[in-house]
Amino acid sequence: SMPLEFRIHSLPEVGLLYETSGNFRMWGSDPKHMPDPIGPHLLPFLVTDPLHRIVYVPPYNMWPPEGAWASFTYVTQVNTTVFYGDLPASVSATTTAGPFSEPGLVVFTNPEGNIAGSNFDLASDGDGWSISGNLADIDAVDGGLRHHAFAWGALSHYVYGTDEVQFLDFGSGTDRSKWYFEAPPVNFLGNLLTSSYGGTLTFTVRSLYGNFSELNRPLDWVTIECASCDSGQGARMVRFTDHLLRWDGSERLVELKLLPVENWMRDPLNSALDFTYATECEIAAILSNVS
Repeated sequence: SMPLEFRIHSLPEVGLLYETSGNFRMWGSDPKHMPDPIGPHLLPFLVTDPLHRIVYVPPYNMWPPEGAWASFTYVTQVNTTVFYGDLPASVSATTTAGPFSEPGLVVFTNPEGNIAGSNFDLASDGDGWSISGNLADIDAVDGGLRHHAFAWGALSHYVYGTDEVQFLDFGSGTDRSKWYFEAPPVNFLGNLLTSSYGGTLTFTVRSLYGNFSELNRPLDWVTIECASCDSGQGARMVRFTDHLLRWDGSERLVELKLLPVENWMRDPLNSALDFTYATECEIAAILSNVS
């Protein structure tokens, strides 16, 4: 029940942070922020707005990014005040500053509310994506990823891969070698996705050709890893295809909630153990430092 103090611990990489103005605090009217931005020399900066609000102004000379604009960290502190004396006589008080919390992270999304993303608008550019496990282009830097700068249905500028060499199990007819589209480290890896917990992972997928009447089982469609989790032992969560998430090769918009209700499975990283449903804490921990 004791009030918290919020102190800005670092500043965003681009754009400016401001304190809210007196007009905005009292009436909610313009101007919303003070004339001067919060500078590095003021850190750690104590937020004085009673509702702990600040104003972020993105750069005026830049187009909105595909992902987040920027981020900053903050810490909180509880100050304890002890009163001495008898009321209504004079009273003395002693205020003791408490310890700082672990730094929290604030991420400023783009106007669409995205934290990270790729639209593949640049011609002949895969935006840093690559393919792993593709036997046809195993020596290529990007694993044989190809980019098309035109529209095909809902796919307007997209990347694709070809699996010209297949490693089939002739007994079952399934492909024994799986390959993956791997996200670029600049946009998707690190702690920026910490604030994506509770959000949605969205992508559009379509096959150029192939028979999808029978899928490999189990088929891990989306995998998210954190190499530093569990004291460096690593952690991984997987979304398998099931009766709720099927794909027949046709164009589809896939939306996966980053929540336990989406049936994310925790990989035990041990072939002798079974997969278990990922908990809230496990999902949040993996998203805190995606690798």
